Amino acid sequence: MAAMVVHEREPVHGVMAAIPARKHESMQGMVDRFAAGALASVFSRTTCAPLERIKLLSQTGSSRSGPLATLTAVVEREGWRGLWRGNVVNCQRVIPSQGVLLCCSDTYRELLRPLGWDTFALGSAAGALAGATAVMCTYPMDVARARISATFAGDVRAAASTNLLATLNTVAQRVRARVRLLGILARN
Repeated sequence: MAAMVVHEREPVHGVMAAIPARKHESMQGMVDRFAAGALASVFSRTTCAPLERIKLLSQTGSSRSGPLATLTAVVEREGWRGLWRGNVVNCQRVIPSQGVLLCCSDTYRELLRPLGWDTFALGSAAGALAGATAVMCTYPMDVARARISATFAGDVRAAASTNLLATLNTVAQRVRARVRLLGILARN
């Protein structure tokens, strides 16, 4: 019979030290959860993309008619594919967003557990913190998604909103120009 070797665990430092050892998850489990969340998110966003596009066009004032008239206008101007304008950027945004959300939720739950809150309060606080973390990490991509989806193809505003990088570059240039203007006004 082979002798059993017991390895001592290395001490864990920092934030992860607050999480009990039994709660540590394998990297494969984390990757599996990330992939499952990403796939489900991409599927749901792609399925609902036409409704999201109509909603954004109505909210931004690009379309002043009802949902059916907006749907007809998009199909007439851009074809059926126009209903999914901005969906690629939305999927690029939602994958890291859901990944961060899923990974942070359990971590925050374990960090807050010593406070002794009931299950509902603990879950609510952990979910809120995870959601805030995900939004902070993906906010620039959300701005780009809204700018791309909220314009009709061919509009002047849509010219700079062709893909994620071009849109983010345009936003950055406008922000820099406003900051320079504010600096000049502040000196006078």
